[in-house]
Amino acid sequence: MISVKNIHSYYGKSHIIQGLSFDVAPGECFTFLGRNGAGKTTTLRSIMGLVTPKQGSITFGDTDITRMKPYQIARLGIGYVPEERQIFSALSVEENMLIAGRDDAAWSLERIYELFPRLAERRNNMGNELSGGEQQMLAIARALRLDPQLLILDEPTEGLAPLIIDMLLNTIQLIKKEHVTIILVEQNVNATLVVTDQYCILQQGVSVFKGSCNEFCHRPELKEQYLGV
Repeated sequence: MISVKNIHSYYGKSHIIQGLSFDVAPGECFTFLGRNGAGKTTTLRSIMGLVTPKQGSITFGDTDITRMKPYQIARLGIGYVPEERQIFSALSVEENMLIAGRDDAAWSLERIYELFPRLAERRNNMGNELSGGEQQMLAIARALRLDPQLLILDEPTEGLAPLIIDMLLNTIQLIKKEHVTIILVEQNVNATLVVTDQYCILQQGVSVFKGSCNEFCHRPELKEQYLGV
């Protein structure tokens, strides 16, 4: 689905991502772990064209997207939900979704409301009237309206109540069952176990572990050494 080869990404003169490579297979959930400042969000921003790598390549399917603009990358079938969510606070729930998707989108409003019944209840509320969990639901729903083959989620459970976290993770599992590939950045390690196929741990912009969920679970020292858990 997506192949990242030896990318080096910078903010100014700060060398944030240093030679990172990974592949994500169709239909799997690939999760990045690491402490704050490890380079997880910069990796996602590099994929989305918000940061342009100075070296290396990023290929989505057969298309080199390394130096494409964000809107071009999105049109290829990559949905991105940033940590800040960035919903339109002055638009209603339904307007947020209508402005993001096509009339003939496979992820229709009806299908979205089945996935997120709470959004159906709040469809006429403004974005700034939603709770944090509802805003996160809306941000994911808006990304789905683009019919992505690949959905990128940056810290989707941050700051949310445990009950909402469980609900969101169940929803991510349902999205995955619809053959949507997922790249996830998450601090809540235990929460990721129910959805993740492959893990990558970053430390100072370098991959220090890549492996299956089973391999990760059988190496408890990784949590203490690299995640502070």
